[in-house]
Amino acid sequence: MRHNMVKKSLALGIIILFSFASVVPSISGRLGDVIKRNEIENFKSNNQIIDPISSSNETEYWGVCIVAFDDPSSESIEPYIYNSLIESDNWDESHIKLLFKENATKAAILDALDWLIENADSNDIVLFSDNSHGTMGKIGEFGIVPIDGQEEGIITVADLDEKFDAMQAKQICIILDCCLSGNFAYKFSLGIFRKGLEDENRVILMSTMKYGLGFGMTINESGNETHFSFHRFIGEAFSEKIDYNNDDFCSAEEAFRYAKKKWLPYAILTFLMIKWQISIFFSTGFFLIPFPTIYDGVKGDLQICA
Repeated sequence: MRHNMVKKSLALGIIILFSFASVVPSISGRLGDVIKRNEIENFKSNNQIIDPISSSNETEYWGVCIVAFDDPSSESIEPYIYNSLIESDNWDESHIKLLFKENATKAAILDALDWLIENADSNDIVLFSDNSHGTMGKIGEFGIVPIDGQEEGIITVADLDEKFDAMQAKQICIILDCCLSGNFAYKFSLGIFRKGLEDENRVILMSTMKYGLGFGMTINESGNETHFSFHRFIGEAFSEKIDYNNDDFCSAEEAFRYAKKKWLPYAILTFLMIKWQISIFFSTGFFLIPFPTIYDGVKGDLQICA
């Protein structure tokens, strides 16, 4: 009997030994994985390793802001949109070019657009803002007038569209405070079929209705001149971080809604000045219709300022 008990004890011991041996590699393997993961995370933390995939997906903001006026009546005009962008937490001043008055030449504007093409990638957001004269050429081609436009010619909608088409940006915000800007995002121009600036990844804020002239005004109060314009109120919306949908961003759409409401009293007052309207029509062929319009080809909101 004693011999049988020894054999049973020996057999039980062998079974336990084999069972333990089969479990140990599994446990040690799991412990090894945990240790390796901890070592990797500690190494990353201590050496500040950045995942190249997540880094490349970061959204950057790139902008060009233009104010192309250089006459005594424009002395009180400021680069309102540029000023608001450099104050915003998500904009880097080195990512924004300002072409102000005498610097807003045709060559400089085209170079700045090429700079956007070179720098903005498919994760980025681009903003292009123009506060200038707008015009229509002899063949019905609309465009903006650089500071040297009389000598060098205008920059047409087709010129602008070619530049925007070449950009790899995820979304593009285009702000146009100029006469006839309401025609810049429409395919039809005086019966001639043309492509405008419209595209699925763009939001275009325009200071006029179709075939309408725009304007800005300066009011002198107690010796202090204050400029009012669509451009100024867009900049004000960005500065004040207007956020109707509470997503912690001021979007292009929200800025438009704010600026349109603020600008509306001035637009109505000007539109109803009949004698002035008739005089302007006989000298230009257009009426003042300074009611802002928007083209929105982006799903959701195009976020601008945080």
